Amino acid sequence: MKDEGYIKYQPIWQKTGIDVERNVLDEMNRVRRVLKEQGWLGVLPDGIGFGNLSVRIGNTGHFLISGSGTGNLESLRSRDFAMVNDVDITENQLSCRGLTKASSESMTHAVFYRFSDKVKGVIHIHDKRLWKKYYNVLPTSWVEASYGTPEMAFSIEKLLKRENLKSGIIVMGGHEDGIVAFGRSMDEAYEILRLHKI
Repeated sequence: MKDEGYIKYQPIWQKTGIDVERNVLDEMNRVRRVLKEQGWLGVLPDGIGFGNLSVRIGNTGHFLISGSGTGNLESLRSRDFAMVNDVDITENQLSCRGLTKASSESMTHAVFYRFSDKVKGVIHIHDKRLWKKYYNVLPTSWVEASYGTPEMAFSIEKLLKRENLKSGIIVMGGHEDGIVAFGRSMDEAYEILRLHKI
């Protein structure tokens, strides 16, 4: 995981403050606390953060995602999130605004929201045991597809279409330890992870 935490997409970043609604902020921090307790989100020994979560904004294609490098923070404020407005996977380009850049996995999150308007929450965690247990047992992305790349996004998009998934888990084949859960709410995405925990 030597390149963990680095943004690989081409950002169009509008560095401006965003206001996150209190109920959304509370929900994100509540789920994030549990993820940190499980060791699914946090900071690697070298100081690089890992894991992230996002939520769809209303009925739009826009989503709010934890910012890059925020894994070390105990709780997040509005300034620690980015609003993703547009993603062009083919061009490896992402448009966001906020006081922090969108997480390195934002392109992957975008695929879930584009696939189905029923997807309202996405969680990306790291767990070596779960990854090994479910690799090629649950839907698994291409091993050649590294995290945060268009290849990862396209690979997951193909899995979603093939399996016709509206919620569930995808193992990130080319991102050892990486697992993504998604559902009709942030709580459903977390519950899916909890039910698969060893």
